[in-house]
Amino acid sequence: MQTAEIADGYLFLGTAFPRPLLDPKLRELVILRVGAPSHSAHKRMQHIGIAQSVGVTDGEVAALEAGRIDELTEEQAAVLRFVDE
Repeated sequence: MQTAEIADGYLFLGTAFPRPLLDPKLRELVILRVGAPSHSAHKRMQHIGIAQSVGVTDGEVAALEAGRIDELTEEQAAVLRFVDE
């Protein structure tokens, strides 16, 4: 960080959302879906373990990576459709 003002703003950003806005499972599905179209190995590697730890199944991962979001719950599919937009 070049200046204290930038550092202060950057550090504040990390505390801007103290409570998660999404259910942890849905959050991880969103993150994995964001990386899926570009086949982002980094995003998958960083989040697959977290996703599994909050209950995301291998079947759900396979479905979202293949774009078959209609195989997920109605809520999950709606959120992931929004992500795809």
